[in-house]
Amino acid sequence: ITIKYEDGSVCTLIYTAIGSKKGEKESMKVFCDEQLLEMHDYKMLTGYGVKSSLSLKKQDKGHLHELEVFAKSVQEGKRFPISWEEMEETWKISRQAADAI
Repeated sequence: ITIKYEDGSVCTLIYTAIGSKKGEKESMKVFCDEQLLEMHDYKMLTGYGVKSSLSLKKQDKGHLHELEVFAKSVQEGKRFPISWEEMEETWKISRQAADAI
Protein backbone atom coordinates (compact mmCIF):
# COMPACT_ATOMS: atom_id res chain seq x y z
CA ILE A 1 0.00 0.00 0.00
CA THR A 2 1.35 3.41 -0.88
CA ILE A 3 -0.30 6.43 0.72
CA LYS A 4 0.48 9.96 -0.43
CA TYR A 5 -0.42 12.73 2.01
CA GLU A 6 -1.34 16.35 1.22
CA ASP A 7 1.97 17.63 2.65
CA GLY A 8 3.96 15.46 0.22
CA SER A 9 4.77 12.70 2.72
CA VAL A 10 4.61 9.13 1.45
CA CYS A 11 3.92 5.95 3.44
CA THR A 12 4.64 2.53 1.99
CA LEU A 13 3.25 -0.49 3.82
CA ILE A 14 4.35 -4.01 2.92
CA TYR A 15 2.59 -6.90 4.63
CA THR A 16 3.93 -10.28 3.60
CA ALA A 17 4.63 -13.77 4.89
CA ILE A 18 7.15 -14.79 2.22
CA GLY A 19 10.34 -13.95 4.13
CA SER A 20 12.60 -16.36 5.98
CA LYS A 21 11.45 -17.50 9.42
CA LYS A 22 15.04 -16.93 10.57
CA GLY A 23 14.76 -13.19 10.00
CA GLU A 24 12.77 -10.49 11.74
CA LYS A 25 9.04 -11.01 11.85
CA GLU A 26 8.18 -7.31 12.01
CA SER A 27 10.19 -4.25 11.09
CA MET A 28 9.60 -0.59 10.40
CA LYS A 29 11.66 2.29 9.05
CA VAL A 30 10.74 5.93 9.51
CA PHE A 31 12.57 8.61 7.55
CA CYS A 32 12.01 12.18 8.76
CA ASP A 33 14.02 15.42 8.84
CA GLU A 34 17.28 13.71 7.82
CA GLN A 35 16.79 11.10 10.56
CA LEU A 36 16.14 7.36 10.39
CA LEU A 37 14.42 5.20 13.00
CA GLU A 38 14.46 1.41 12.58
CA MET A 39 12.26 -0.87 14.69
CA HIS A 40 13.18 -4.57 14.90
CA ASP A 41 10.51 -7.03 16.14
CA TYR A 42 9.31 -4.50 18.75
CA LYS A 43 12.48 -5.30 20.72
CA MET A 44 14.92 -2.70 19.47
CA LEU A 45 14.62 0.82 18.12
CA THR A 46 17.75 2.13 16.44
CA GLY A 47 18.07 5.80 15.64
CA TYR A 48 20.38 7.47 13.14
CA GLY A 49 20.69 11.24 13.34
CA VAL A 50 18.91 11.16 16.71
CA LYS A 51 20.33 11.24 20.23
CA SER A 52 19.62 7.67 21.36
CA SER A 53 18.44 4.16 20.57
CA LEU A 54 16.34 1.77 22.68
CA SER A 55 16.70 -1.94 23.39
CA LEU A 56 14.10 -3.96 25.34
CA LYS A 57 14.60 -7.27 27.17
CA LYS A 58 11.39 -8.64 25.66
CA GLN A 59 9.05 -7.81 22.83
CA ASP A 60 6.64 -4.96 23.61
CA LYS A 61 4.01 -3.93 21.06
CA GLY A 62 2.54 -1.37 23.45
CA HIS A 63 -0.94 -2.91 23.69
CA LEU A 64 -1.09 -2.68 27.48
CA HIS A 65 -0.03 0.97 27.41
CA GLU A 66 -2.71 1.77 24.80
CA LEU A 67 -5.41 0.19 26.99
CA GLU A 68 -4.18 2.12 30.03
CA VAL A 69 -4.27 5.43 28.14
CA PHE A 70 -7.77 4.67 26.84
CA ALA A 71 -9.06 3.69 30.31
CA LYS A 72 -7.54 6.82 31.87
CA SER A 73 -9.11 9.08 29.24
CA VAL A 74 -12.53 7.51 29.90
CA GLN A 75 -12.18 7.71 33.70
CA GLU A 76 -11.05 11.34 33.64
CA GLY A 77 -13.41 12.39 30.86
CA LYS A 78 -10.50 13.59 28.75
CA ARG A 79 -10.04 13.40 25.01
CA PHE A 80 -8.30 10.25 23.73
CA PRO A 81 -4.87 11.12 22.25
CA ILE A 82 -5.94 9.90 18.78
CA SER A 83 -8.75 11.94 17.28
CA TRP A 84 -11.89 10.38 15.84
CA GLU A 85 -10.97 11.87 12.45
CA GLU A 86 -7.56 10.12 12.52
CA MET A 87 -9.13 6.79 13.49
CA GLU A 88 -11.76 7.15 10.77
CA GLU A 89 -9.09 7.97 8.17
CA THR A 90 -7.11 4.89 9.22
CA TRP A 91 -10.23 2.73 8.90
CA LYS A 92 -11.00 4.12 5.42
CA ILE A 93 -7.46 3.47 4.19
CA SER A 94 -7.56 -0.07 5.63
CA ARG A 95 -10.93 -0.69 3.99
CA GLN A 96 -9.70 0.58 0.60
CA ALA A 97 -6.64 -1.65 0.83
CA ALA A 98 -8.75 -4.70 1.70
CA ASP A 99 -11.14 -3.97 -1.18
CA ALA A 100 -8.20 -3.64 -3.60
CA ILE A 101 -6.89 -7.07 -2.62
